[in-house]
Amino acid sequence: MPAEKTSRRTALNLLLGLGGLATVGSIAFPVVSFLKPPRRAEHSRFSVTLERKFSELQPGDWFIFRFGDKPGLAICVEEGGEKRLLAYSAVCTHLECVVEFQPGSNTIFCPCHNGRFDLHGNNIAGPPPHPLERFNVQVTDDTIKIVKEG
Repeated sequence: MPAEKTSRRTALNLLLGLGGLATVGSIAFPVVSFLKPPRRAEHSRFSVTLERKFSELQPGDWFIFRFGDKPGLAICVEEGGEKRLLAYSAVCTHLECVVEFQPGSNTIFCPCHNGRFDLHGNNIAGPPPHPLERFNVQVTDDTIKIVKEG
């Protein structure tokens, strides 16, 4: 019994189908790679020493600082008659917009979708689903060091 031969039409359909699949794959792969960037490994402990001196800050002062590849937010407050510095990630937990401090209302505000956080970083209004990431502040000899422990 002779082996059945594949017709030219079947072979051509198979080749065109494989070529179309390869074309779709070569277009889809870069698009998916762009939409889902690779995750970077973060250090379990990271710190930064700020250029500002603690003695120069007054309650109500705030500023944005660079913390690795993302911004951080520092707020000087007075609690119990003592001046303290609070530090958070300045990246909103909703859509990663940069937040800012509003001294008049003592809240941290995200201008993208009117998200609000209290001075403890807890989300109190708007769409942010989680609190801001809080950093530890160490003041030694007027030098400010911000530490993230993972």
